[in-house]
Amino acid sequence: MKWTNERRRVDTLKDYPNNPRTPDPQGMANLERSIESVGYVEPIAINTDGTILSGHRRKQVLEAKGIAEVDVRVPERQLTEPECREVVIRLNRNIAGVWDMDVLTNDFEPESLIDWGFTDYELGIHGTPEGIEFDESVTDGESVLAAFKIKLPQTDADRFEVQLDEILREFPDAMKEKKI
Repeated sequence: MKWTNERRRVDTLKDYPNNPRTPDPQGMANLERSIESVGYVEPIAINTDGTILSGHRRKQVLEAKGIAEVDVRVPERQLTEPECREVVIRLNRNIAGVWDMDVLTNDFEPESLIDWGFTDYELGIHGTPEGIEFDESVTDGESVLAAFKIKLPQTDADRFEVQLDEILREFPDAMKEKKI
């Protein structure tokens, strides 16, 4: 399928009715800072009728900033509903790379990376995973009780469990409870 750039008024772009992604306040703040700092770089992808396939949050930020017209990516023909559904997922999920943490932490300042959207936890500085709170009162004075739930596809479960067992050998007081 061929896609081209067009200019469209932001107020004519329609939300995809079954968008499976929901706004995240921290992500919205990061997106707003990104557009303020480096501009509108990644065009919103739409169907020919103006329905957004990728870029709902960019549209929200652009509207809030009063930006009237932007570049968008448009397919060469109206997409069918099954095609729309596929594009919505692929453009929001298929990320073909992972962060090289050695390069990030050696070549960039942590303060900049945090300002650009990373968390201190992701950078291995300190902190906790986003959205996770630890109750530090649940302790015996030497260790903290923490529970983790991990859901794996069946194809990776055995390999992961072997690796987890190796890690847990380093922590004699750690317990593993397996529920299926």
